[in-house]
Amino acid sequence: MTPEAATPLDVSRLRTLLAGKRLGMPLEYRETTASTNDDAAALGRQGAPEGTTVIADAQTRGRGRRSRTWVSPPNKNLYVSVLLRPPIAPWLAPQLAIVTGLGALQAVRKWLPGAVLKWPNDVLVGVRKLCGVLTEMTTRDEDAVDFVVVGIGVNVNATEEDFPPELRSIATSLRVELGRPVDREAVAADLLEELGREYDRYLASGFSAVRARWEAACGTLGRTVEVDTSSERFTGVAIGLSDAGHLRVRRADNQEEVEVVSGDIVLEQSTPTLR
Repeated sequence: MTPEAATPLDVSRLRTLLAGKRLGMPLEYRETTASTNDDAAALGRQGAPEGTTVIADAQTRGRGRRSRTWVSPPNKNLYVSVLLRPPIAPWLAPQLAIVTGLGALQAVRKWLPGAVLKWPNDVLVGVRKLCGVLTEMTTRDEDAVDFVVVGIGVNVNATEEDFPPELRSIATSLRVELGRPVDREAVAADLLEELGREYDRYLASGFSAVRARWEAACGTLGRTVEVDTSSERFTGVAIGLSDAGHLRVRRADNQEEVEVVSGDIVLEQSTPTLR
């Protein structure tokens, strides 16, 4: 079957592809919604089970990290949110950003083997972003997670003209990279399968095994980065992940190793990737 670049998702086919997978069911489809993350969170508050997934053909208020707008043209990309109920303490929730970023990367690599990760969970092709992940936690109390919503945006069939002019040099899609339309249902099934695989590995074996694989797939480590945490800006070399999933950076000004909990990381393009 040759996929069309801008047709609605075939939800019946997608349900068939998701049958038996760890995540993806029950599946809630929206033709258009404000935000799949908001919809999934509402379902979580109503008691929906782990694995519940919301997928939409368009979003009117899609968002990424740090409240940025996620460009969401209709019928072209994937806008997916998955409900997780991990048996972990709230302070470990940042690890899930790493776990789910790795799952997203593994799915993209089925189509583009050269894709890499940028901390914490962006999937890049070269220097251009193809996929982003946003995790949002709700707690029962200070010691217990109620649920985590994992929102994933994958640029599948967007053309360069679908991106605002200011994003065209830093965003890409599977269609742009492959030169042809791509089967969105197949990408969605790959994404949910890989997310489930990485999540199960994390629950069974802990963060250390996931961290090693994430570090091996990351294009940030060993490179000079500019870090913007809102409270300060500095440069240094990214050297690895902490036990919590934070980025460890050796500052250029004093050689002190610090952990970046949240913020923006800009790679200096003149520096090679070191392993």
